[in-house]
Amino acid sequence: SNPNLAYYLNFSKADSQACDSFLDYSKILRERVRRLLGKSKDFDILGHSMGGLTVRAAVVDDEDPLLGVNHCVLVAVPNEGSEWGGLCKAHVIRDRKKLTDAQVTQGVNMDPDHAIIQSINTIGLKRLFLKNISRLYTIRGWKDTAVFSSSRFQYKGMEGEFPGKVTEINYDGTSHTGRNGITQDPRVVAGVVRILTQ
Repeated sequence: SNPNLAYYLNFSKADSQACDSFLDYSKILRERVRRLLGKSKDFDILGHSMGGLTVRAAVVDDEDPLLGVNHCVLVAVPNEGSEWGGLCKAHVIRDRKKLTDAQVTQGVNMDPDHAIIQSINTIGLKRLFLKNISRLYTIRGWKDTAVFSSSRFQYKGMEGEFPGKVTEINYDGTSHTGRNGITQDPRVVAGVVRILTQ
């Protein structure tokens, strides 16, 4: 009922060319959110795929974290990295998907063995992320071969410190993108609306 209160932040081709990883994107995201809302407003945020890693990185930025996040919704996010990163590294999908050099570099940085994805997944940064947000919702699709095995937010050993803060939601039949993509599924959209209107 209040569409003027929702903002869609996309990254341009120029942004993509200037970014090597979700860490670079996170600084752009933080500045755009601040430009729209200022520093003192609380807000909800939703990120899909690498966009969710961008959100996580912005929230734990060591210089100037993006604070004020109420509901953080991560949809099909490769929280622990993605095996597609290894395929990018081997240039297996570059030609088939017509990826730019920047996209290949960004993909490689999501390889589970890469230092960048490992850095965001240290216990300290996961703890800081959970401290800096009010609630976390992770949404996964059972047919999502791109990120399914890595989309769970692993916080083993911290559950007692953050009781009830993380909710995992799974949907049957949804893939990562495309016609059956998780962002196109009406069940997912309705679920996100329920979360954001709580």
